[in-house]
Amino acid sequence: MPDDDRVSASRCLEQVQRAHRSGDLTAAVAWSRRLTEALLVEGDDAVALEKLARRTPRAHEPSGRGVALDAAADQMHAAFDAVRGELADRPIVSTVAELGELLGRLPGEIALVVEDHVRVPRGVTLGEDAVLVVVAEMTQVHTAPATPVSDDRGQEYHVLEPALQLALQWLPDAAAPACAVEDTVAENLFVRAMAAAEDGRLAECLTSAAALLEQLAVALDTEIPEWLPGGRPTTQLSQAASTLRYVSAALGRHAPGLEELSRR
Repeated sequence: MPDDDRVSASRCLEQVQRAHRSGDLTAAVAWSRRLTEALLVEGDDAVALEKLARRTPRAHEPSGRGVALDAAADQMHAAFDAVRGELADRPIVSTVAELGELLGRLPGEIALVVEDHVRVPRGVTLGEDAVLVVVAEMTQVHTAPATPVSDDRGQEYHVLEPALQLALQWLPDAAAPACAVEDTVAENLFVRAMAAAEDGRLAECLTSAAALLEQLAVALDTEIPEWLPGGRPTTQLSQAASTLRYVSAALGRHAPGLEELSRR
């Protein structure tokens, strides 16, 4: 996420939509939170809503929310409060029985989301005691109500609704608590690099890409040759691995400077 707190609601909405199209649920949640903050600043503080109208009202314009929109706001806040109370501690579920017990405490109508990639704690080196767990956490989804929600000016809104997300997360050991989404990164280096690029975290993008190329180089040197006669890499494979390592090193060298340039 960008450090500038003055990101507009329209910009946040674009990022939410991009994240949903790419399937990056973590980025979608992060940008949805920023969208909520931006709407608060811009005067639409009743609901974190996705506007269907073509323009976004400015802060000096009347809110024009009306009874229907206020009622939708109250309903949304109540729904999030009910789910947040059960998932605030990000419980770890290890058995079907534990999951069933958790589901029994949640509203039956909320959506169920399964995150599409494994996450690891940011900045933590995992050792032999690391464990892979299923974490239950709250996320949010955009929906178009069956009965359109409109303000007094006739603008219609999509609303945010809470959802239960099941996510795979590596922890340092079995006693460690689950991490918040913002304190984790994707284990998959390609996913990590692309998410960092979309959020403007350029140094992280390049370092993740560099690490991915190094992984591929290792595979060319060690894993792929196992399937070849004699179990040794060909000259072409060795050359390709060297090229990947050269590019990886170059990306690593450019990362700090590019990050500094992006902040100007």
